[in-house]
Order: sequence, then structure tokens, then C-alpha cells
Amino acid sequence: PFLRMKKSLTRESLIWSVDQRWFEVTVDPMFNQEGSLTGGVHVAREITARKQMEDKLKSSEERYRTIIETIEDGYYETDLRGRVIFLNNSLGRMLRCPMEDIIGKDGRQFLDEENYKRVVDFFTNIYNTGKADTGFICEVIRKDGTRMPIEASVALIRDPRGKPKGFRGIVRDITDRELAKELERQLMRAQKMEAIGTLAGGIAHDFNNILTVILGNISLLKAYHAKPGDKIHNRLTETEKATLKARDLVRRILSFSKQELEQRAPTSFGPLVEETLKMLMPAIPSTIELSQDIDKDAGLVMGNVSQIEQVIVNLCTNAVHAMRENGGVLKIKVKKAELSDEFFTRNIEIPPGEYLELTISDTGHGIEPEIMDKIFDPYFTTKQVGEGSGLGLAMAQGIVKKHGGLITVDSIPGKGTTFHVYLPIFSTA
Repeated sequence: PFLRMKKSLTRESLIWSVDQRWFEVTVDPMFNQEGSLTGGVHVAREITARKQMEDKLKSSEERYRTIIETIEDGYYETDLRGRVIFLNNSLGRMLRCPMEDIIGKDGRQFLDEENYKRVVDFFTNIYNTGKADTGFICEVIRKDGTRMPIEASVALIRDPRGKPKGFRGIVRDITDRELAKELERQLMRAQKMEAIGTLAGGIAHDFNNILTVILGNISLLKAYHAKPGDKIHNRLTETEKATLKARDLVRRILSFSKQELEQRAPTSFGPLVEETLKMLMPAIPSTIELSQDIDKDAGLVMGNVSQIEQVIVNLCTNAVHAMRENGGVLKIKVKKAELSDEFFTRNIEIPPGEYLELTISDTGHGIEPEIMDKIFDPYFTTKQVGEGSGLGLAMAQGIVKKHGGLITVDSIPGKGTTFHVYLPIFSTA
């Protein structure tokens, strides 16, 4: 160190070990009154205890780093403003994002507005209470745009004085767990709908036979025992109208239960949607704006035209009803669907393949989360008495399923609802 000190003219030091003991020698320069170097002051001290502590700390940090980098769960640290200061490789892989695009940036880039508010509330509670928390579930958006449900634990990072300086936590991908729950819900719903359909179909067939007898007798009575214009003939006519309405209801129930015979043919989907909307337009209030984005060349579907029309009418009618008080925008879109492997994994009712997508969205009052699982149940309705039978969505779902398709719904209370209808593309090749 003396030779280095002669060149640098500043303190130099050297650490070495002898018989497992560690020493540090420092050399400080000595100057005369003219400022010339005249020598050095040597100080030697034993630092074995300090060196042992440093080695233990280094070993502990290496073990900590090894654990963090080898666990499958994601690990992160942020400052109090939410900027990421450290993350492990697993979290980078989860988010499908290079680590350099995450470090130093706000984690908000991976959250939509709703989940961001929930995360802020959760972290604020951790800061205010000073207590760690676990089991927080939200959904993040990966860099490639796909969504991932996660479960997170969060704790405060404190400085040596105990003052909060950031957050650290563990992130777990719970896609498989949520998928298992969703598949279980789908299975239970399918079993319930099958049971309801079988029961409804059996009752409807028996009821249809009874109605046939009633209609036949009404015709005979009108033909031989009543004259047009008299009271009996008028009452028989009203009875006949009511019976025909009942028969129409039976047909709707049979359609829901999949027991009604039908004819199908290749149909160009985009033009079919357009024609159906033309029929609906006179019934749409002026307070509701209709926006259409229909690809006429999206493709063909093998389907029953009247049933597909019924699906469009039912969904649009529901959307209009949701906006009847305050008005809004009804958006209709038809395109060739771009579906990922993840989509088919989550929706086992349909096989992988090419599908057309019909999107019907409104800006109405939305659907409350607690009733979302019930909206496709027969006779379930939130409308007032006389405003609906509760069969519209059940019929729509039944028809779509019969055509080998799928219907899904997204809704935010107070903002609106979007239905997605997927039907398999019919190929003429």
C-alpha cells in the first residue's frame, strides 16, 4: 500500500490473512511544510470478526438470491410509488416481458383501470396498517395482450430505522386453478341445462298434443256451430288466438330443449345479420344509436336462418331494453374470430377450429356479478312482469349450442354489456 500511496498521495489499504486471522493495513501520506511527501503513517488492525460477518452476509445474500431465482413464483420489490426496483426471472417470464422493460417503471402498465384501482387500495392498506397480507387475487395483462389471473402477497420494506421505503411480494399464476373452477362451473351448468331441457321437452310434447286437440275442436265449433260476427264466433276466435300463442310458446320450449326438427343450409353470416338489423331498426328508439361494423365476406355458417335470426333479435332486444331509460349506443360487429389456444382451453364446449364472431354490445346498466351465472337460465329475468318471459337468453344459448357454437358475456355494472357469439365457419371445400 505504501507504493500505491506514493503515486496517489491519498490513503491506501491492504487486507490479508494469516493463520485464518484477517488484518487491514492503512497508509496515510505525510507532507512537510512545502507540501512534499516525506513518508507515510502505517496503521495495522485485526478485522477477523468484521470479515467473518461480511462472509456470512455474502453467503446469506447468495442463498437468498438462489432461492428467489429458482422458485416458480414471481418475486418483486417496488418503491413506495410503485416503480419496480427488482424482480426475478420467473415474474419476467410470467409477464412475457424483458426485465429491462420492467425495472424502474410503474407496474400499472400490466393492469387495466379496474384492477389498478383494486391494487392501489390493497397496497394502501398494507402501508397504513404495516401488516403483510396474502391471497389478493386480480388479473394482469401480459405484454402480448393476454390476461393472467394471479394471487399476490405483499409486505412492507423498511429502512434500518423502521421507516417504510417500499413493497415486496410473491406473485403466483393461478390460471390452472381458475380454469379448473370454470370447467367445473361449465360442467354443472351443462348438466343442469340438460336436465331442464329434458323435462321441458317432455312436458312441451304432451302439452302440444293437448293444444292440437283444442285447436281442432275450435275449428269444428267455428265451422258448424257459430256464424261469423256473432258473440260465440268472436269468443272462439279469441280462444283460438290464445291457443296459437300457447303453441308458439311450446315451439320455443322445444327449441330450447333441442327436440324440434330443423332444416339447415349454408348461409352467408354477414348479410344475414344485416337483413335482421334492417327488420329491427323500426323498433329501436331514436335515443339509441346503432353502430354497425359487419364484414359481409367473413364466411358461411351451416345453420337454420330463422333460428339464427332469433338469436340476433333476442340479444338486440335485451340490449335495447337495457338502454331504454337513458339511451346509448348499440354496437353490432361481425368478423372472422381470432381465437388463441388459451381460449379453447377455457371453453371446452367447442372444439378448436375457425369461427365467425358476432359481437353485440350496449352502454346500458350492465349485469350485476351476483346474477351473471343465472342469466341463461330458463325463465330467469330482471324485467318487470309482462316485459319478458325469461326465455330469450336461454333460447339464444340453446340455438347457438345446437349450431356447434358458443355464447359468452362480459359486463361492467353501470357501463354496459357485450355478448360474443361464436359459430363454426362452414367450408365448401
